[in-house]
Amino acid sequence: EPKTFDLLHSHVIHPAGAIGAKLAAEIGLPHFISEHWSNLAYYFDKNWFRNWGKDAYASAKRIFVVSEFLKGKTAEFVNDSSKLAVVPNVVSANEFKFRPSPIGSSYYFVMAAKWNRGKRVIKRPKLLIKAVAEASKELDKPVILGIIGDGDRVPELKKFCEQNDVHAQFHGFVSKKVIASEFQKADLFLHGSEYETFSVVIAEALKCGTPVVASNVCAIPELINDSNGILVENKLTPWKDAIVCAMQTDYDKQAIAESFKTKFGYEEVGN
Repeated sequence: EPKTFDLLHSHVIHPAGAIGAKLAAEIGLPHFISEHWSNLAYYFDKNWFRNWGKDAYASAKRIFVVSEFLKGKTAEFVNDSSKLAVVPNVVSANEFKFRPSPIGSSYYFVMAAKWNRGKRVIKRPKLLIKAVAEASKELDKPVILGIIGDGDRVPELKKFCEQNDVHAQFHGFVSKKVIASEFQKADLFLHGSEYETFSVVIAEALKCGTPVVASNVCAIPELINDSNGILVENKLTPWKDAIVCAMQTDYDKQAIAESFKTKFGYEEVGN
């Protein structure tokens, strides 16, 4: 016996949203779309099925986007922007929470991403490695750089660290529990990017109380303020200066974690 439903939900416009809209119309249900895709502009300009996407956005009852930044971008492709609502991504508080760590004899910085080559350069690992190398010359303790994540660029990044005398620990692909543990030990989380619709990894670091130095692009400024980090232009000198400045700033790591304690959890996002 067929089940009956009250609504149909699709996650991301292509291909789920475009097809979900047709299915919802066929069975007569309201259609809801959640959106976090960074490729919207290219899709609506180049993709053969872009008209399906336009129809899906036009007929959707509501479109949930993960940030104010993405709300503005999505509004360019929606005939009625009042149907847009911001619902952030979920970051689990079970793993990502504050744990005090002892002051070490060296500084520990962490980077985390999928380190793959692609058609578009999104992540900027070499810029950060070079900035760490330059900042190390001005800091009062040696620096260890933890690099989390796998991908086809890892051998290249290992070689680049060696060439720039950066003491790097490559952790590869690890569990969320291990990522949280590395954030809790870290003095800084570094995230160099050209495009972010939300940045879950920055939210994860902040929930652990780790100060963040990150690119001043897209949705990232929605997470960073003077109490928890520094936003920076994607050039070497600003990155180097920001790292040095961050290590001269007395961040209250417990207060950072506390300010994000009730943000992005399953219950908060669910409600």
